[in-house]
This record gives sequence, C-alpha cells and structure tokens, in this order.
Amino acid sequence: MSERRRILVVDDEPDNCALLARLFHGTYEVFQACDGDDALALARDKQPHVVITDQRMPGRTGVELLAELRQVLPGAIRILVTAFTEYDALVDAVNAAGVHHYIEKPFHAAGVRTAVNMLVEKAALEREREELLERVTASEARLQELVEARTMELELANRKLEASNKALTKLVVRDGLTGVHNHRYLQEYLQIEIARSSRYKREFGVLFLDIDDFKAINDDHGHAVGDDVLVKVAEQLRPQHRRMRESDFAARYGGEEFVVVLPETDVKGAQIKAERIRAAIEQLEWDTIGKVTVSIGVAGYPLHGNSVQEVLEAADKALYAAKRSGKNQIALAG
Repeated sequence: MSERRRILVVDDEPDNCALLARLFHGTYEVFQACDGDDALALARDKQPHVVITDQRMPGRTGVELLAELRQVLPGAIRILVTAFTEYDALVDAVNAAGVHHYIEKPFHAAGVRTAVNMLVEKAALEREREELLERVTASEARLQELVEARTMELELANRKLEASNKALTKLVVRDGLTGVHNHRYLQEYLQIEIARSSRYKREFGVLFLDIDDFKAINDDHGHAVGDDVLVKVAEQLRPQHRRMRESDFAARYGGEEFVVVLPETDVKGAQIKAERIRAAIEQLEWDTIGKVTVSIGVAGYPLHGNSVQEVLEAADKALYAAKRSGKNQIALAG
C-alpha cells in the first residue's frame, strides 16, 4: 500500500486510549479522541481508514458514533470495543453501524493489532477486486482470471482472520490446561484494573489461592490425577458458579497457584468470596484421592498496595500466613 493508513482511536479513558494508540504508531498515522463529538469532527477532517471506539462513552455511544461514520465515511473499517456481556450493543452495532469487527474487554494487544492488520488487508483486496470487475469488459478473459484469483485470496483472508481471532483469544490469554487466564495476561489485566480503579476511586479485591499438599497428590497418585485436580479447582473459579460474577477474573499464576481479581469489591467482600470458594473446593468429591483443600490469601487495592507487584505480594504473604496456620483456611493481608 503506497498511502500510509490513518487510524482513529476513541475512548473516554485516557489510559485505554493511549494503550490502543501505541499499538499502531509507526505503522499507521494515529489520531485520538476522548468522546463521540470530538471523534466525529476529527474523522471528517482526517478521513481515517480505520476507526476503533469504546462502546461506553459520555454523549454519543460507540454504536451511535459508528452509525454516523457509516454515512460520513462508508469505506472506513468500523471496530467496536465492548464488554463480554454487552450483547445488545453488539446487535445494535451490526444492525445500525455495520461494524466490521468487535474487540472483547479485556483485550490483548497482539490480538488487536493482528485483527486490524488483517481487516486492512481484506479491505485492500476487496477494493482491488472491485477495480478489476469495472475493467473486465476491456479484457474480459484475462481480467476474469484475475477476479477469480483475487476472490480466492479474499476468501482465504476471511478464513485467516476468523482463525486468527479464535486462536489469539484462546492461546494468547488462556492457560492451556485449566482454561482460565494465564500469568502473562493477569499482569496486563491488573495494570488496566488499577488504572481504572485509581481514576474512579474504586476498590477491588485479590485472592491468592494455593492447593494444599499438591506435591503429595502428584507423588502418590501421578501427574494425570494432579492435572485433574488443577482443572476441577479452576472450574470453581469460573462465572458459571453462582458464587462468581461475570466480572470476576481468574488466572493460573503458576503450578498449583491461582489468582482471582474481584472488581468493585472491598476486603470484607473479598474475604466472604474467598471463604465460599474454599468451602466449595473442600466439598468436591474425588474418585481416587481423599479431600482436596486450598489456602487463600486476601488483599485489596488500594488498602494493601498501589501497584500490581504490591497487591500481589500482599496477597501472597497472606496466603503463606494461612499455610502456616494449618492450611485449608483464608488469611487477610496485614
């Protein structure tokens, strides 16, 4: 592509806007807006090829902005950033805004960059195909071959985009054994959650969970049984259980350790949630082994720290206090 592509990023949260913008510096000419009104004016002036907007914004929502831009810039690629549970917004985006792609919160940087690049590649192929169709009468036989070739390339690009989205969602952010999020993604998620909570003066809780005597389980019953224990413990941290909310975030920290992040939850609420998780795991039934228990350390932001490292270290120290006190219990950070 001879022309450098322009991209417009729209989000009322400066941290999220800056994070998205940094992904495309050097490859695209990047513009930023903090609300729908500024974005619409900037889009009319700069004529971006790609628009990425958050759904929840003051004034115009992301869907409303993309619907207007569909009329103003019909050729622009329209991308909506939305939470997993905002299904109504996705339906509106498809019907009203003709959205080309949506990004689920929390998002992964590599996945966003790959999706945008492939959408731009797809759009370029579509334009090339349309130009060839217009010229087909001049050299019908030869141009028809080119049209078919470009059509096949377009279909391949569509399949690659779909496969890439699925693979990135599962592999980049998920633990391969348990299916919960992985350690790397936990770090990214906590950075965003701290920025959000700091801006809006909110609290959140962190649970650091460790399976008691896990080495003995592996030694006495084999690693296959140990893997089964990890999977079933992780299942107790998923939103389908009534004790967990859709907004709760679970990740495998490493080995037999898990971390649960509880947005909008103070330390008292985090302790209650931790006790429910501990009791549920203790009540699980096993075919080949006896009772499995966990110890849980509880910490809160900003009570026990103002950074990812401080909050995790506070929860980790509380976990080891629970271990020293006899295991199968919870402990609050000091």
